[in-house]
Amino acid sequence: NVLFNTTMHQDAHEFFNFLLNELSEYIERENKKIAASDINSDSEPSKSKNFISDLFQGTLTNQIKCLTCDNITSRDEPFLDFPIEVQGDEETDIQEILKSYHQREMLNGSNKFYCDECCGLQEAERLVGLKQLPDTLTLHLKRFKYSEKQNCNIKLFNNIHYPLTLNVCSSINSKVCQKYELAGIVVHMGGGPQHGHYVSLCKHEKFGWLLFDDETVEAVKEETVLEFTGESPNMATAYVLFYKAMYSNAVEKNDRENMAKEQDDNIDSLIKYDDWLRTCNSGQKKKEELPIADDLDTVIDDSFVSNTPIKSSKKKSRMFSFRKS
Repeated sequence: NVLFNTTMHQDAHEFFNFLLNELSEYIERENKKIAASDINSDSEPSKSKNFISDLFQGTLTNQIKCLTCDNITSRDEPFLDFPIEVQGDEETDIQEILKSYHQREMLNGSNKFYCDECCGLQEAERLVGLKQLPDTLTLHLKRFKYSEKQNCNIKLFNNIHYPLTLNVCSSINSKVCQKYELAGIVVHMGGGPQHGHYVSLCKHEKFGWLLFDDETVEAVKEETVLEFTGESPNMATAYVLFYKAMYSNAVEKNDRENMAKEQDDNIDSLIKYDDWLRTCNSGQKKKEELPIADDLDTVIDDSFVSNTPIKSSKKKSRMFSFRKS
């Protein structure tokens, strides 16, 4: 894509949408090829799947009720991410917005609704609600707005509070209700949309919360993840939030504490392994001379092992102290 093939600062949310749409269109093209080949063969048609839709797509229902004849017109609208509007100087609580989500609007004056039953423009009420929730709920915090006064896009530093666990329910359908846990954050560092730096924080089952800043990876405390509300002095704010649906029973407090301790131990083991590899690659000692702790086998799998030489320098993230916060 020409838009992102440049050294200029780009919008992470726009790239996210571009990536999902490109992947989804590619999958649909491949599904059509498979369906065409199934028609020309004796095998049963395979069921087409699109993992982008399966993971990220939810559905909004747009209902318009004519206040003259009470006729209701409904239209479903799919979404891959959900916008969180930032209003003026107000604080925003995402849990308050989504615990019983709906948007209500009166259509009157110059904005009347054309009713097919009445065959004319009528006053109406529009209600937007959630019909289906995705497995991965992506929230776009709309911090970048156009300022008429400054005649350019600016960044809003309103406080936007987001929880570790999020309850999302529809006000138009009581059966549409889902509990989510925070799984990832894209953070924008900078004073405006035209410049800055993006980092991401992701929750890993074995290692807990990890900060990814270019080639630097650091472990961070869970409470640190909730600090990017807009009050940070380094202008780092959450921009895109990823929530994963929780289908299992709630984890008890003792289990959470044990899990946190286990993740800390895994991080320590991974750091030992990293130091071991760096020492080997620096030529100070041979690999067979450096024993590895037995517990590393349970922490490190093939995905963490690379044959690429590791640089001896250790670049620090601009946000936190090296390795552990």
